[in-house]
Amino acid sequence: MTEVIYSSYISMLVRYFNLEQSIQWTSLYGSIKEINGEKIGIVKGTFYDTLSENYFPDSEFVYGDNIFYLLEKLMLEEIEGFIYDQPVIEVYSKLFPHRVNFYPFDELEENHNGFGFQKNEEGEALAKEFNEFLKTIDVPALEKKWSKPDWSSETMALNDNSDFKIDKEFNPNDKLLTVGFELGLKPLSFYYGNEPMGSEIEIIYLFAKAKHYNINLIEISLAERVSLLKEQKLNITGGSFSIIDERKKDIIFSDTIYSCKTVLAVRLDSKKDEVPLGIRDGKYNLKEKKIVDVNVKFPDDKKFHLVFSPIFIMILF
Repeated sequence: MTEVIYSSYISMLVRYFNLEQSIQWTSLYGSIKEINGEKIGIVKGTFYDTLSENYFPDSEFVYGDNIFYLLEKLMLEEIEGFIYDQPVIEVYSKLFPHRVNFYPFDELEENHNGFGFQKNEEGEALAKEFNEFLKTIDVPALEKKWSKPDWSSETMALNDNSDFKIDKEFNPNDKLLTVGFELGLKPLSFYYGNEPMGSEIEIIYLFAKAKHYNINLIEISLAERVSLLKEQKLNITGGSFSIIDERKKDIIFSDTIYSCKTVLAVRLDSKKDEVPLGIRDGKYNLKEKKIVDVNVKFPDDKKFHLVFSPIFIMILF
């Protein structure tokens, strides 16, 4: 087993309200249990639906393809909170320090995350090769490096910092691996401009470089990860990918990359027309109000039509 990178909590974003229109903020709810009965958001493709049902049996659930969709619903006061990993939720609490906060589920055991592979001989061999590679790099140092940037700053220029440059140049004759990530999970996997960045992205490219693979990296939703591996349309996937027994029936997991607990993200009380997320369907655009279409190909030439907005980095960065 590889060394666990860092410990954290899974969180849920919750609402705050403004006291006497000052910059003093306080929680609308005194505890996680008090939110039971309110609308709760759930990211599709995660195991948080069962957790939400257990904690909030009287609540109505709203499902979204990604964190951005639920964050928008949170800001629009259409949900009261949603559950996710603390490392990711902490980023958004820094981006919106007077708009969101989170409560940890302290009593829950840590959740282990890794990379997923096809459940066949080829996938088993690739996972074994990957696990051996992990022993040769300082994974905790990578995670620490990517946790340092000030995600609340829109002026941070990762591409101008050599410490964050990822070598993506490969020999075209190397074997091609198709790797799928949800690219909105800072600091793990995310866009900076049109460039995929993050600790897990860097790990994948370091692995490819060391083992002479070429990478076809595509953007997928969290809900697609297991199905695309089963259909052999992906060789590897990751991005806050929880290692749970139910998934092990269909795919192979790498050794643990990092462990975390869960947090409940909640909203700050605010006017709906002040919501900083102006995009529908989880596709985000703050200033340019422009959506970019991107076509990517799988090795079998089947096209997946992906839509993303590079300006959603203005939210993430």
